[in-house]
Amino acid sequence: CLALHNHNSNIYSYVVSAGLIYGLGENQLFNYFKKALEQAEKIKVFGTGANKIPTIHIEDLCSLVYKVAFEHPVEKYHFAVDHSEITQKDLVECVAKNLGNGEFDIVPVEQAFLETNYDLMTLNLTVENKPELEEWKCKEGFLENIDNVISEFNTYRGLKPNKIMIIGPPCSGKSKFSEK
Repeated sequence: CLALHNHNSNIYSYVVSAGLIYGLGENQLFNYFKKALEQAEKIKVFGTGANKIPTIHIEDLCSLVYKVAFEHPVEKYHFAVDHSEITQKDLVECVAKNLGNGEFDIVPVEQAFLETNYDLMTLNLTVENKPELEEWKCKEGFLENIDNVISEFNTYRGLKPNKIMIIGPPCSGKSKFSEK
């Protein structure tokens, strides 16, 4: 494609590099959402968790790609990220608190090489979005829009809350059973 661009003025080539993509079905963060919902295993933070992870909602990424494709900007390389500066620990803690019991483990980096999304979650990068979008779905990022992200996840995955009523005579163990 890049070679064709030199010979044909009707072909435009661009590179759009996206941050960690979230929204709708949560492909990259699915295991974190699943672990938080099941509460069988704690979500893991690799290292100190102080590394910055660039993020972008899937709909904002699509809008940016559309803009680049049809406006033909001068720049050939673009970073698709929202305006947040989120750390790995912030992201994991947010998922754990909003979907689970709030618990997570801190794992040394040396022990985490084979973990899912190790490469994405240990990335330490701060970049600016270019070109800028006029309308954003999640301009302020993952943390500020967690309620919408969870709602999208539930809708996309077909998840619905269950309500359970436990009744019985006094001293039958309702409260103790309900705590579990």
